Parts: sequence; C-alpha cells; structure tokens
Amino acid sequence: MVKPLFRKFLLNKRFLDILPPKLIVGTTSQGRASQFYNQMEICGDLERVFVVAPVFKAAEGSYTCEDACLDVKMEIMESYSEVMDILDSIFVEMFDTLNETCQKELDTIGKQALEIRPFFTMPSYGEGAYSNSFDVYRRGEKIIFGSQRIHVPELLESRAKECGIDVKTISEYIEAFRYCAPPHGGFGAGLERILMLFCCCDNIRQTSLFPGDPRWLES
Repeated sequence: MVKPLFRKFLLNKRFLDILPPKLIVGTTSQGRASQFYNQMEICGDLERVFVVAPVFKAAEGSYTCEDACLDVKMEIMESYSEVMDILDSIFVEMFDTLNETCQKELDTIGKQALEIRPFFTMPSYGEGAYSNSFDVYRRGEKIIFGSQRIHVPELLESRAKECGIDVKTISEYIEAFRYCAPPHGGFGAGLERILMLFCCCDNIRQTSLFPGDPRWLES
C-alpha cells in the first residue's frame, strides 16, 4: 500500500519514475547507489525524479541487509525547504490514507553537523560547521533522511577528499555536475521501517516479506 501511494502522490506532482542502476564501484551512502544516478538525472534537466529501489548494506541488530528505499530528488527553485514541503505533504497524505483504508490490517498488528553527514551534503551558507540537511524521527527511530545536495563540482570534489574518498572512484558522478547543474535536494525513506513504526511493530522483520541479515542465507 505504501509504494502505490508514494508513486501516485509524486506522479501527480510532476515527478518522473526512473529506473537507475542499483550498484556502483565507488563510495555511496546507506548503500543507495541509485541516489547518485538520480542526481545525474537532475543535471540532465529532468527537474523532478523518484525511484523505489532496493538498497544493500552490511547490517546488524534491528537493521536488514536489503531494504526497499523510497528516494526523491528535485530541483530547488529558491530554498531547500521546498524539499521538506514535499516530504511533509507526501507523508501526511500517505498516513491519512493508511488510517482510512487499512484499519482492519492495523487492528491485527499490534539542522545537523556537517562532519557527520555524507560528503555530497551542502554546507549551510555562512555556517561552515553545519549543513542543509534534516532527519525525521518517529517514536525515536529515524525513518527519513534528506538534504540539499552539492551541485558545484569543485566543492563536491573537495568534500569527497576531506571525507577520505578516492575521487577517481566517483569521477563519472562528479563530471555530471560540470554542465550547469541546478541547485537540488531530496530525501530517502525506508519502506519497511516506516511500516514498522506506523504499525507499532517491535522489529523491522515483521514488515518485510523476505527479511535478510548477515545470516539469513544460512537458515
């Protein structure tokens, strides 16, 4: 139910549903290689794009090795708060619809510091120690992370080096920003984690059809 609601809302807001590659040689963040390609599509003048894609990562505890990620990227016209406006609207509509249409199913279920953000996060203007980024928490669990992304290739390369990343491994990504890339930002949300918290489940495995962790293939 979450996936079609997510798609319907964004399609009505003139976002394009794209199918980027899911793997990349270089360093990414939270295992989401598709986010790099989403940004490159913005550089290609698509303005608004989204993808529902699997992400892969090493995980322990309440996390899984493979999740479904709802990823959005959009051109910024005036302020990166436009990204948060879209985020607010989509989840209000999505949660309201879930409450209205899934009551039977529900009844059966019981500003950030720059140094801790990924290298591609835009620093706050005039506040070098901070970044234009945000996290959304529900019941103490982070379910969404978002930011304005760096669209200036020189700054992007500089930040990558500061974070110890070999720029040769992401050269194609950086090169995409040398052709008049517009200011842009976006957010990513874990589909299973949203459902886990919305349904008040104790573990993310309860909302994943095929939950995986470092040992799931052994069982």
